[in-house]
Amino acid sequence: MRAFILGAGSSVYAGFPLGKDLWDFMIDHCGLEMRAMETISNYLSTLDRVGREQATADLELLLTNLEEGVIPSMPAAGGLAVDDRHQRRAVKASLRHTLQNIPQFNFDSFWKAQRIRRESIVTMWSQAQLSSIRDLTYDFVSAFLLHHACIRFGRRHFLAGHEPWPSSLSQWKFSRACPCRQRTRISSIRRGFDAVSRTFRPGDTIITFNYDATVEASLWAARKWHFADGYGITVDMTSTNMKPVLRGSRFRAPSPVKILKPHGSINWAKSNRDGHIGLNYLGLLFDLPAFSTYQPSIDLEEGTEDTYVENTLLAPTYLKDYSKNPILGGLWNQIDVALRTAAEITVVGYSLPAGDTAARVRMAAALRDNTVCKAVGVVSPGDPARGPWAPFLDSVNLRLEWHARSMEAWLSTTH
Repeated sequence: MRAFILGAGSSVYAGFPLGKDLWDFMIDHCGLEMRAMETISNYLSTLDRVGREQATADLELLLTNLEEGVIPSMPAAGGLAVDDRHQRRAVKASLRHTLQNIPQFNFDSFWKAQRIRRESIVTMWSQAQLSSIRDLTYDFVSAFLLHHACIRFGRRHFLAGHEPWPSSLSQWKFSRACPCRQRTRISSIRRGFDAVSRTFRPGDTIITFNYDATVEASLWAARKWHFADGYGITVDMTSTNMKPVLRGSRFRAPSPVKILKPHGSINWAKSNRDGHIGLNYLGLLFDLPAFSTYQPSIDLEEGTEDTYVENTLLAPTYLKDYSKNPILGGLWNQIDVALRTAAEITVVGYSLPAGDTAARVRMAAALRDNTVCKAVGVVSPGDPARGPWAPFLDSVNLRLEWHARSMEAWLSTTH
């Protein structure tokens, strides 16, 4: 059995960010008016240029400080400075998706309202209850989903009514209108998707710390993975719209490839009642007619819809605790088995970041028990012997094999 450990570097080809670029990615797709991001931005505005660059370069530390209360959750008294042109330019730049795609959007009116809201004592007081790490996970979901829509649909994802993306692939002609599409070569992304589908084969286990769904979208299209059991979790498949899909032959057998996501996924949602997991955004990610795998029910006592509302992402901080989330804890049990039994292990784009201390401990324990794998391949254009992988593998008595190539080059030569 082969096991692959994927990190942010494995999704860069599709325009998703490395850790050091995550803050700018969030600004690009969410804008600074998002609740938790506004609090962080308010804190960054108190720093000089060098301080802001250092703080956003280690976003895990920045968010840890937010989680521990080092960064106040309420915007500083007084709101925006009267002549803060830098802040105005930053907010306008953060809204470039909206400005590009909605011509009638009036930024000057928005900015005036923003100032009034941030300078209001009442608004600032309520903001304290909303600006949190939990709130920020919704921003991560929004940003990553929006980028999926950007690279797939371009401009029209803003003009499709109640959802930020259309339901068909007929919008490629609008690709030049989206800021992301102007910076990303779509032909290159398509080649990457195709290469992913060729690289992995039945029996493989993919352990990915990424929020995005590029790997599973590619393998779904290649009929090498399905979501009934392919995530290693039980998925609520009660939606009536899913019944025609489920009758297909591909769901009658286990998913050929397993994709285990210990940091969660942008398309997972947890029930606020029974803790079950349902999958959303099936049209965007898997080109299916249904939006979700689950069928919401009505609470007879309250008369409200019992929906799946809680995201499952673990925010990138130094305080990740898998034990608090039964779903992610169960995934780690499967990851332990995969790493203990794999005859071949390859790392692609995962740098063992300092914030993943708990993951290091779990992986080290599993790898020490592996009696069939003698070396771990690390795909990297730079020498991994100069990074954390060399001492980590030495500590578990495994040899490091360096594959000196980029993710794209590795995909093109590995089948």
